[in-house]
Amino acid sequence: MLKSMPALGLFMCLLIAGNAMGERAVPEIAVALSASNLQAEVERLSKIESSNLQILLPAMEFSPAKSPDLGECLRTLQLIDGLVPARERAWMRLRVLPPPESMGSAEIEAGIKALVGALITEDDFPCAGIILDIDTDVSVEYAGLVISSLSVALKAAPGGGLMAVPAEIAAALGPRSAIHVDRYTLRGMDGWRPAMERLARLNVLRPAFLFWTGEEGRADREAYLDGLLAAIKYQPDVFVLATGRLEALEDLLGTAKRLRAHIPEGLTPLTDEAPLFWLSSHRGYRPPQAVFVDNLLSRVVLLAKTGDTKMHPGQWRFAIETGDSYAVAAYDPLAAGPIRGEERWPGNIVWDSDYLLLQAGRVQSENIRFGESINVSATIDLTVAEIIARWQQYHSRQRQLLRHYTASAEMDMHFQPPGLGSGFDVSLHFRYFWNSDGSRYWEQTAQYLNGIEIKRNQTFPLPQIEPDKIVAQPLELKLVENYVYALDGTEPVDGRACYAISFRPRPEARESLFSGKIWIDKTSFRRVRMILVQANSSGSITSNREVQSFDLVKGPEGEDINVLVRSDVDQKVLVAGREFLLERRYRFKNMSLNGSGYRADLESAFHGPRPMFVETASGLREFVKDKNEVRRAVEKVDTFVWSLILGTIYDGTFSFPLPIVGASAIDSNFLGTNGQLSGFWAGPIVAVNYTQKSRNNFWTYGADVFLSALPRHDRVFRGGVEAEGESLYSFSESLGARLRWQPVVSLSLNVSTYVTLEMFAAAKSTSDDFALPRNGFTINPNISLEYSHNGYLASFELAHCRRLGWKPWGPPENEEAQKKSYQRAYAKLGKQFYLNSFTRLGFDLAYYTGADLDRLAGYQPSVMSTPKIRGIPSGTVSLSKIGAAGLNLGFTVFDFIRMDAYYSFSRCTEPSAEGRTFDLHGLEFDFATIGPWQSYIQGVISYAVKGLPPAYGSRWSVYLLLFLPFR
Repeated sequence: MLKSMPALGLFMCLLIAGNAMGERAVPEIAVALSASNLQAEVERLSKIESSNLQILLPAMEFSPAKSPDLGECLRTLQLIDGLVPARERAWMRLRVLPPPESMGSAEIEAGIKALVGALITEDDFPCAGIILDIDTDVSVEYAGLVISSLSVALKAAPGGGLMAVPAEIAAALGPRSAIHVDRYTLRGMDGWRPAMERLARLNVLRPAFLFWTGEEGRADREAYLDGLLAAIKYQPDVFVLATGRLEALEDLLGTAKRLRAHIPEGLTPLTDEAPLFWLSSHRGYRPPQAVFVDNLLSRVVLLAKTGDTKMHPGQWRFAIETGDSYAVAAYDPLAAGPIRGEERWPGNIVWDSDYLLLQAGRVQSENIRFGESINVSATIDLTVAEIIARWQQYHSRQRQLLRHYTASAEMDMHFQPPGLGSGFDVSLHFRYFWNSDGSRYWEQTAQYLNGIEIKRNQTFPLPQIEPDKIVAQPLELKLVENYVYALDGTEPVDGRACYAISFRPRPEARESLFSGKIWIDKTSFRRVRMILVQANSSGSITSNREVQSFDLVKGPEGEDINVLVRSDVDQKVLVAGREFLLERRYRFKNMSLNGSGYRADLESAFHGPRPMFVETASGLREFVKDKNEVRRAVEKVDTFVWSLILGTIYDGTFSFPLPIVGASAIDSNFLGTNGQLSGFWAGPIVAVNYTQKSRNNFWTYGADVFLSALPRHDRVFRGGVEAEGESLYSFSESLGARLRWQPVVSLSLNVSTYVTLEMFAAAKSTSDDFALPRNGFTINPNISLEYSHNGYLASFELAHCRRLGWKPWGPPENEEAQKKSYQRAYAKLGKQFYLNSFTRLGFDLAYYTGADLDRLAGYQPSVMSTPKIRGIPSGTVSLSKIGAAGLNLGFTVFDFIRMDAYYSFSRCTEPSAEGRTFDLHGLEFDFATIGPWQSYIQGVISYAVKGLPPAYGSRWSVYLLLFLPFR
């Protein structure tokens, strides 16, 4: 709950703009009108220069049980007509009252909808925005409903509008406030800090109204300077004065005008806790101060509250971290007097006024004076702090130029899930809306799955694959707060000489932060490229590496604006305890910067039927319509998805097709533990995995269960003739534990141990003197390494297997019966090259080997386990060595069916005493298409071209599966 905001009367407010909003280094002046003395206040304003003022209209009450007095609001707008342009510089104020206890939720929602419709018509909204005063008895939930309803209507109105709410309410709403809130209202000089600190942690800072009691005479101007110093990290933008005294307003206008003359719009504040310039006493005390610099650090302005008087003057030192010499002039910002003096600093100054304003210009030679033009070459040696400060200056100017833009965006995703069949290629087309107030909207215009367009207005589960929202982006907040930076030298990027700066989180930082590298143009100090690496992502994403590319785009007035044009993302996604590589490619084109149709296009998207997404402090979220046709962000991501599976499998193992009826399911937040539970059931086969990530997200641990009632028919051939008396059936069930460690984003180490229950049965042809192997357990500890970079994926695994209670088996004098332990090892390398969104060419190499492998321990190629050799059916052979190489080509046929063609060559060695080696050549064709009821049909046809052993019953294999997803 919040306390009621009293009537303004002699109150004053400071409108403080955050980094994303403020365009001025010095606050403007605004006035808040009162209903009791409205006519006289407007008359007084008409006698002074008011074109640069902002005006707050008298407050109206807002309650679902009471209609606001819109007539009085319109009359006020008529009175101020000619003083200021209302659409840009007049604010409507609403005092939000709690609903009567007798009103139900449906009545409250209907009342709010009616009020919003009355205040904000479809034709126009006459003001710059709405300021909400929240009554003490208003709950956060009710306030959130009012805020979202008004904000959506404001942004959809042709004229647009901003929404200002109490910071305490915004902080209580958390990430939801990022969507609807444009500005905050605060009280006092210090009470608002906890709320603003929470909003800063959420990375949703906005401008804010700060209220405190003004005093007579000079105190108003002092409050103006105090507000600037107190809120410098949020870049104060507008100072609002109650119209109780015309003389106070005129004095305030004079102070602001003089301050703007010293601190023009070309300067931006340095908000670092370890700045390049500061004022301190001889004892090291640093008074409240604000530092403003230009792009090249050649001009510096410092404002400080020293608290000095003529009776008790102070001695101050202007410290300069860069080591350069500066000519410095000192002013009293509350006086209109001349320059106090000029010195070559670092040096000391004796001061006898409450406030001190220093202007400093870099001196390059003895002939350059302070008032002359000072240019600094960009080729001089700069420290990393200086480079970042200049980039921040360039970036601040860019924010001033760019208000909003729309773009055509295409996101292509390519990923290969573990298991049966080929991977998936998804292409999503969007209309992207970017606004300087921090809002980002994505309107989905088309969706393609494996090149096949999905006509229905349904969404791909983007939030499930979106990495968690980063709390603090590099170079966006304070230099020393969350990151450590290092200058790696200069490197060329696209023909431009750039500073290469690496960054990493500070050891004490607890947030999920990036490490990486940024390239800054040496001449213009614009960002050209940036690599962001996140190794401790949450959810199903185990790592995230993103390469962002920026380029200059012409604005409507010919200005060059630096915007993101491309982003290449490589992610590792966790499914069933295994990782697979997900590649995402963003392309932005057809940009309209600061276009006049931005609001109309955004309104059309809000009211249209297409799916939308919105970026919040929690990440990317679906932006759906509620029952009142108002779009709201879906904060809770659906973590459970399951599919019905129908199909059939025919390969060389059996002489008849096997039907498949089953289901697969995955819950990425099982029982609220943030653990992932996945399961697969298809008739006689059951597979279950549970995976949990550690708190720091560097460790992943889990367990597997695999049960199968399908036997493997193990047959032996000698000289091309089957030894029927040695045939047998084997069953295998396993239980295991897995541990994964990811020291860096591209490398992971996996350790696992499995306990396998092996059972054997005689075939009809098994001879009586053939001793079956024992039924018992085998312990299989193994270790593996996986490395991925730029789309390449390499892996290596080593396993040692120990058979417990092993006994002699097989025909008499069988030497294989003595092998109680054996080892396996393999290495794989693969890469996919995408020629366009849905055409790809790839290769893969693999080598499998081992020691002490018998016919039961050898590698058994299978479509559902390792090794998987394309074109070779699941069969009965056992191999001790396999060298495999393959090529593949993926394409789309008639925009209806996805085809993937594979050729595989394998050189195989049997584990028998003879060690026979033979070559296998195989072809495989995978196809996929969209089926009825939003289903997905996937099929595989493989053919063994040459070298297939006689143990296989057929050269052909056919798999046909239908996935019917449910949520």
